[in-house]
Amino acid sequence: MKKQALLAVCTLTLLVQTVPSFSGVISSGYAAENALPATQMKLPSLTELDKNVIETMKKAMQSIAEGVEIELDEIVGQNPSSWVVKAKGNRGNILVDKKTGEVKHVNVRFSFEEVKPSLQESVMRTLKGLDEKRIFKITSVERTKWEKEDVWLFRSDNDSASVLLDALTEQVISAGASYKTEQIDPSKVKIAEKAIKELAKTQSVQLLPTARIYTSPKESIDKVWSFGDKQHGYCVYVGAKTGKLVSVSSSKEVDYVSDEERRKVFAKPFYTKEKAILAASPMVKKWFQLDLKGYDVSVHDNEYTFTKKGMPTIKASINKKGTFWAFSIKPEQGLMN
Repeated sequence: MKKQALLAVCTLTLLVQTVPSFSGVISSGYAAENALPATQMKLPSLTELDKNVIETMKKAMQSIAEGVEIELDEIVGQNPSSWVVKAKGNRGNILVDKKTGEVKHVNVRFSFEEVKPSLQESVMRTLKGLDEKRIFKITSVERTKWEKEDVWLFRSDNDSASVLLDALTEQVISAGASYKTEQIDPSKVKIAEKAIKELAKTQSVQLLPTARIYTSPKESIDKVWSFGDKQHGYCVYVGAKTGKLVSVSSSKEVDYVSDEERRKVFAKPFYTKEKAILAASPMVKKWFQLDLKGYDVSVHDNEYTFTKKGMPTIKASINKKGTFWAFSIKPEQGLMN
């Protein structure tokens, strides 16, 4: 995971403008971002590829096409190891390994009416759960499958709302909808602005003009408002129901660039239980008015989880220097809100 993605769920990203994001999804933009320009090297025609490879690509796209007929069009780009092939009618794209012919990534696009009713109902029910008064119209649907995920992404007009679902279970992974800050309860905006200024240690930092209401059962989030600053350096969550600060993070403190590096660096815990509590306590008290005395600690890579029976759970992440750059709080039983 690149540093920029670590705060994906906060700025323009929550689900759709990411990259889900916040979930690891490779969107249809992947091909464009990773392909070398055609001018750098003459691209072969589709017919020049091995027939078995072409057949493998067809089957891969058709396997997630919900019965919609997909036809391959042409090779439109490449990265050092893969060809980027698009389907006719802007129906999607596929990445295939140049040497092995193995499909690395496949993306198929649909109209909302082409997906089965159970998915349509789940998406609309989820969006209405975010805002029962707002009228949502889905204008973009994609299914993306690669080695790490198989997901559906539904987006409304202008990417103002989105829902991400697990394609195998049809369970909602996350969903969000954007609003101008003047449309949001001023007390919540004030809490977010104060927290971001304190994170930045300057009064000059400015909130983005929009924020996103966000839900993610996978992350134990019921419903929160996600606010970020214009420089995309800080992110805070404010509970939609409680109106309390429930998460803060600063990407400026992140000093590793990939999951692989993170796992290697933190293969051995940076802190003992006692030292983790000592290091985290001031910030936990500052942000959540909570004393970590008597808490137990578990660690996974750079993430420390602080638990105590009958008390909220704290999760916090550190960088290579042991500086905590992200904190969140959730009830012992229940979801963040």
